[in-house]
Amino acid sequence: SFPRHQQSLASSLYTLGAFLGLGLALILGGALIEVAAGFGEVRLMGVVLRNWQLVFLMLGALGFVGIALMLTISEPPRTGKVVGDVVSFARTFGYIRAHARTFTSLCVGFSCFILMSSAMAAWSPSILIRIHGFTAPEAGYAVGMAALIPSGLGVLIGGMLIDRAVGRGIIDAPLRLGAICGVGLLLASLGFATATSSTMVLICLAGAYFFLAMPLGAAPAAVQMVAPATMRAQLSAFYISAINLIGLALGPTAVALFTDYVFKDEALVHLSLAATAAVFMPIAVLLLLWGRSAIIATDKALQEAIRTQEGGA
Repeated sequence: SFPRHQQSLASSLYTLGAFLGLGLALILGGALIEVAAGFGEVRLMGVVLRNWQLVFLMLGALGFVGIALMLTISEPPRTGKVVGDVVSFARTFGYIRAHARTFTSLCVGFSCFILMSSAMAAWSPSILIRIHGFTAPEAGYAVGMAALIPSGLGVLIGGMLIDRAVGRGIIDAPLRLGAICGVGLLLASLGFATATSSTMVLICLAGAYFFLAMPLGAAPAAVQMVAPATMRAQLSAFYISAINLIGLALGPTAVALFTDYVFKDEALVHLSLAATAAVFMPIAVLLLLWGRSAIIATDKALQEAIRTQEGGA
């Protein structure tokens, strides 16, 4: 639906929804429970619903709004096909193997950002409560605002920067930005985990969410850039599956493992988060830098194939 030089910003706007949802969930979740409590006893099909169940129903009702919005989107034109109309997963997997360095860099490199995102979401409220004396509502509000504002700014700025760079022919811009943000996220995470004052803790938390979000809108756009038109859905699904399996599964678990088996003290969970960042963010930076030449080569091969097909047509 968008030309190549606008895909990163469009993808960033889409990704923004996840951070808005996370932030609003932490900020408004308790308020919705209070609203539900004011309804008194509510029965649905003869079953008395608890307050938290009513909150799920209220949020679930937003799905109908989403359906209505989806119906307003028309099917985009398909251009630049370099393979037949029907593409099997085996053929798509063959394309992934042929460009293994590109997709390893994208999938595993950006998985480390998802890993830190899930680790921060799971454990930063506990760190604020256990280490810095925040109440649960205060911690939820602090993390929610960090996910809402710095993340929102980061993902939008990242999308605009990448689009500008790609428009100038810098194809590896998403990986460059990811590597820079990886360093920033590492430093901000270490600061959040080791700061002693509440003010500095919140500044580092905001910085961590800013650098965390900045490349995540551009990453799916990078996959789209190097995907043949008829493989885009499958390659996007492969990318999403990879980052979720690696990132969402390992993030909270890594912090817990460091706490249980390395530091062996629940009061040192902040050091466990720092250790997680110290292990995985250098991996992300190295993988993204390693993939720069590969994504340029993949894009060049794809563009040549498109020109060849269009010339033959």
